Amino acid sequence: MPSFTSGQNIWLEPECGNTGANWLVKSDDQASKQSYLTYELNDNLSNPPISANDQVRITFSVAQAGTYKVWARVKAPQDGGDAFWFKVDDDS
Repeated sequence: MPSFTSGQNIWLEPECGNTGANWLVKSDDQASKQSYLTYELNDNLSNPPISANDQVRITFSVAQAGTYKVWARVKAPQDGGDAFWFKVDDDS
């Protein structure tokens, strides 16, 4: 599990995380590291996903409590398909 300190810039690629069964990793030369994730089900995402099959998990730790910034790059080809759930916790 990667560990980071304050002031450090890091990049964590979702397709390198633990992807649930309903996600596919696809290739694209214009994507970062030439791959990206896509969700194959046409579910209503008005509620956060509960099943591990519908989640992408990226595990990491930070050396100290503080304020951290998260930036996400998302390509949404259609209106209504441009949302995602994001959760950070201490596994408790």
